[in-house]
Amino acid sequence: MCIRDRSTAGNEQSYSASAQAAKLAQDNDDVKALQGYVTIEPREDAESLAQAVDDARRIRDDPDVLAVVGHSYSGTTRAALPIYEQAGIPVMMPTATSPYVMYKFDEHGAWPGFSELENREAPYPRFRNAFRLIPGDVPSQVEAIEATTRKSLKLEPEEEPNPDSTAPAKHPRIMLVCDITKRNGANVYTQPICQSLLRDDSGHSIAKYIARYREYDVDTVDVWAMVTEIHAVMRSETSKQIVFVGYPELARMLLEELTERSNPVSDNMKSYTFIMSEACLSNELLQFGATVYVTSPFNPSRVEKCLPQLKQIEHDKNVVLSAEGYAYDAIVILAKAANQCKAKNQLGRECVLDYLQLNGDNLPGKCESYWIGNGERKAAPYYVYANCGGELKQIGEIGTEHEIHEKGHCQQNAR
Repeated sequence: MCIRDRSTAGNEQSYSASAQAAKLAQDNDDVKALQGYVTIEPREDAESLAQAVDDARRIRDDPDVLAVVGHSYSGTTRAALPIYEQAGIPVMMPTATSPYVMYKFDEHGAWPGFSELENREAPYPRFRNAFRLIPGDVPSQVEAIEATTRKSLKLEPEEEPNPDSTAPAKHPRIMLVCDITKRNGANVYTQPICQSLLRDDSGHSIAKYIARYREYDVDTVDVWAMVTEIHAVMRSETSKQIVFVGYPELARMLLEELTERSNPVSDNMKSYTFIMSEACLSNELLQFGATVYVTSPFNPSRVEKCLPQLKQIEHDKNVVLSAEGYAYDAIVILAKAANQCKAKNQLGRECVLDYLQLNGDNLPGKCESYWIGNGERKAAPYYVYANCGGELKQIGEIGTEHEIHEKGHCQQNAR
């Protein structure tokens, strides 16, 4: 969605908001103060890299656009950011979580590893017009996936194999599946997470338990072969643990094929446990009978308190509240910036961008206040969800020591 300067738009009418956050934001006092000058203009989100580039070029060429909220995918956001930067358009990101989004490098060449991105001796330049409200994947989501996997495997520090023992250790085996669908740039999202999970560089790492790592593209994957490999890897495991990093489309394909080929007696879906990344926060993935955990930065209870209108929508549509609060706050923050610029008779992209850069240590929305340094959200919590009565419910929060602080009425569902 765009935040668009209307001061030169004549009799142009406001667009009807297509996103729930945009609809609710119309009633916010900071947004209302801009009536006649600025409007919220929802647009259809790009589902491919090519479409994201085309959309960004059209937005860049519109001199009235003050700022952009979006895009939904990390891949499409990164594809569009260089174009927005050319025009000095600030971009608020409520859902794009990949560290790759923030850095400039040749995407057609060899991609840097995440550790290379933050090499202080030879740093990659950042996009200075990008501001992320949602916590980034590294380290936040990686730590959450590791903590959830260890909890699911019942791995406690005192129960870990003794390194001094001469007896061969029997490790549980995990399969790590990484979605690299090229169409939507899924690898921009998944590659830093999967690379981090494969590193055995801390006492919290799960790398030594990963028996097989596989990358799949939705548009080219042989689902039969994928499930055949999972069966081979997991054959001897009583509890079949799969860490899935990616988007719901591939997750659904995998679950459907596993269900079709499961043996009701010896290989039923109840023996499978999936630990999924935050993009899979969807109740639709619970219908296949597997145990499902999803790591996520979203806190529905906080959003419901901030935007109580969403509670009924959550119930009626059977959805898990996710980025509504971040999207709403992005609009509110941009409205505050635009109001200040208007008061100084400087309403424009440059003034809005200056506001965001100067006030990054304290950007108050309605639902939360944000501390953003170098474009990245700082000091944000991360949570774990599990299947509670057919719905994904928050069961715990990731602590500073990579442990899960359990809470809520569905604790018994967490192993």
